[in-house]
Amino acid sequence: MCNKKRGIPKKILVITLSLMMMVMFSGTSVFALNQSSDNMGSEAQPNNGIVTIKNVEADATVTAYKIVTKDANNEWAPVISGSIEDVTNPTADEIEALAGRTSELGTGTVLDPSTNGDYTKQLTKPGMYLVLVSKTNAAKVYNPMVVSVNYKDAQLQGGTVDAEDSYSIGNDAYAKSSTPTLDKKITSKNNTTYENGKDGDTAAVGDKVGFTINSTIPSYSDAYTDPKFEITDTVSEGLSTPTNIEVKAGTVTLKKGEQYTITPDSLGESDKTFTITFSKSYLQSLKAAQGITVTYDSTILEAAKRGVAANPNDVTLTYSNNPTDSSSHGTKDDHTYHYTFDINGKVDGKTESEEFVKVGVDKLTGDVVTEKKSDTTYKLLSGAEFELQDKDGKKIQEATTGEDGQMNFTGIDAGEYYIVETKAPDGYAKNSSKVKVEIKATIDKDGKLTSYTIQIGGKTTQTYTTTNPGTSTATAEKTGPADVFQNTNVGTLPSTGGRGTMLFTVLGAALIACAGFIIYRRRRNTAK
Repeated sequence: MCNKKRGIPKKILVITLSLMMMVMFSGTSVFALNQSSDNMGSEAQPNNGIVTIKNVEADATVTAYKIVTKDANNEWAPVISGSIEDVTNPTADEIEALAGRTSELGTGTVLDPSTNGDYTKQLTKPGMYLVLVSKTNAAKVYNPMVVSVNYKDAQLQGGTVDAEDSYSIGNDAYAKSSTPTLDKKITSKNNTTYENGKDGDTAAVGDKVGFTINSTIPSYSDAYTDPKFEITDTVSEGLSTPTNIEVKAGTVTLKKGEQYTITPDSLGESDKTFTITFSKSYLQSLKAAQGITVTYDSTILEAAKRGVAANPNDVTLTYSNNPTDSSSHGTKDDHTYHYTFDINGKVDGKTESEEFVKVGVDKLTGDVVTEKKSDTTYKLLSGAEFELQDKDGKKIQEATTGEDGQMNFTGIDAGEYYIVETKAPDGYAKNSSKVKVEIKATIDKDGKLTSYTIQIGGKTTQTYTTTNPGTSTATAEKTGPADVFQNTNVGTLPSTGGRGTMLFTVLGAALIACAGFIIYRRRRNTAK
């Protein structure tokens, strides 16, 4: 009775404690396997110690370094003394730090590529392994992965890790691999914001345009001893030096000089290129991939290419992609394009356009020509003054015709306009017509101008089709005749487009004379 009151017999208690200790020791082994399964993203299954890494690019080097092993007392211990405080629960910082100390972990074991694209190896020594991926010109950046191989119930077990999954160590979550991204868009023009951005846009000289660059910084472990992540942007000669450059991580504005630098630090009027370099401390502070946004403004200059010739704007991303080779970098690039137009001006670097010609009209026949002939009364008129107006009648530009009869309006946006004569050449009556002119641009999904048309008076007079689109040296194939804007001699009626009205005027005068004569004869007969 006394023994019953004292509880569990001492002999049974000793056996029970012994079993508990065995479970605890084996539980540490199970931890490494289960930790990699439940907390580190691998699926641990009995497979004779075979470790498999999935979703890694081809031609990579996948290496496993043992970081936890059995010591002389047959207890689990870190390979590098003090590198892991609790072998049953390594922290994220400890794993990241170990990724930068591979030289102390030995040569490691390189996994073999399999026919299905996985990397696999049978690891015969029980323990916890750190797996690193290296590849020249890799498209992705790979974080450290953890997998375990342990004896349990006399069976060797391994595990499978998916590089595209996420895992957690402690309270931190990590993506095992991340892909740097780069996307540049035109996001505004003057006071108009484009919700989804554009790859190509039209604009007038003097327009203020805005750009947005979206990028993703991958998570760099300490295996990357000198990580590099740089964004270099270049505007064309047709745009002004970038201003109002701002760098954000999500909604947080980053600190220039601390988290990133800009080269050159202060952009002068002639600077067309700037480079944003993110600091090593900032890159290594990121525990997961981080979205970055760069915004800036620029202005369309008189130097902008016209017509089908593009004003390209280029951005390049350069990033570290191999933890074992600091000189290995991946690159990505993107482009946007701006276009501006002339009437009676340039359509590319070689071709001059002719959409609208000022001509004189013969007072007898009303005939017009679009080329100068010394032996006729037909002539191309110089000295006529015009305004280009917008839809609301606001003056955009002024122009005066030259000896070729052309007025030149340059550096204008696609859209609807009106040409109005404000002063006629000497000896001619001003044409009071208000002629509608519309420029229509066709831009493809990549932002490249494939063609544009100029419509005068509601009809298409010129079509320009682009060859080699998206370049500053693009050329155009032209179809369609020029329209004419007529002036008649003083004392005759003005007109626009096609043949004049002088013949109708003469016929009208003749009819009036005939009618007068008939009335006169009738009155005379009545008087008799």
